[in-house]
Amino acid sequence: MKNPHYLVFLFAVLIVFLSACEKDDEENNDTLTNEEVMDAIGDYAKAQNMFAEATDEAESTARTSDDSLDNRGANPPKLVKTDSFPQITIDPFDLDTWPKTIRVNFGEDNMLCQDGRQRRGVINIEATDFYREPGCQLTTTFEEFYQNDHKVEGTRICTNNGENTAGNLTYTLEVVDGHITTPEGDHIYYEENTEREWVAGKETLLNPWDDNYLVTGDQSGISSDSVNYTLSVHDVDPLDVIVNCKWIRAGKLDLNIEDFPLITIDYGIGTCDNEAVATINGVDYTFYMQ
Repeated sequence: MKNPHYLVFLFAVLIVFLSACEKDDEENNDTLTNEEVMDAIGDYAKAQNMFAEATDEAESTARTSDDSLDNRGANPPKLVKTDSFPQITIDPFDLDTWPKTIRVNFGEDNMLCQDGRQRRGVINIEATDFYREPGCQLTTTFEEFYQNDHKVEGTRICTNNGENTAGNLTYTLEVVDGHITTPEGDHIYYEENTEREWVAGKETLLNPWDDNYLVTGDQSGISSDSVNYTLSVHDVDPLDVIVNCKWIRAGKLDLNIEDFPLITIDYGIGTCDNEAVATINGVDYTFYMQ
């Protein structure tokens, strides 16, 4: 699964909070300040991005492992690397024995990956079946794993729920005990329980750019300043994400940060553009994602 660009939330609140909430902060010193709210959203964006990118790397490896098993007679095994970093191993290396442990070792020193991120440490994936098989579960954990010098801890579980009534594969994504430690020693906590429907692109295996998902569910966490937040996608208006568009194309979600007014964000009706609308206390604010 590709990262559905949740970082755009940060740009939304930076604009909306500064324009809509400064007066309220002056009148009620008990509420969170704009700065505290923006810091909380920044921490959320950082944690979500760390888990999305790290586990995208893991799931890409799982798909690579599927190909490797299909070509296990090759010498060396196709696309499985043990002679340079990242080292990728599959145990046991056969078609019949499950679960399998897939180990992605980036080494003890930072290495620059193809997505521009620096990584070190180990990602472990326990796979119960091939990635596309209904019922397959990928459980991802970390061993002294760092991305851009941020330590990533926790467990992420991706479950293939099989096809829905529309004939599309759906995946449940769960992050349990997510914990990011920043280079400065700050601690960010993150949880996720979302479902993604793969609505287009699964037939074109060699072209991931046309993969299209509809995302529903919830995320939550605690910022480095101990501010609690939750994000809930509207069930009837799922987030529409396609890999070749840098912005969320459609959907609605609610953003709740402790005592701050509820914020609803509307991403539109399916056009790949950077315009969206945030609603606070019944007032709409148009903002532009970057």
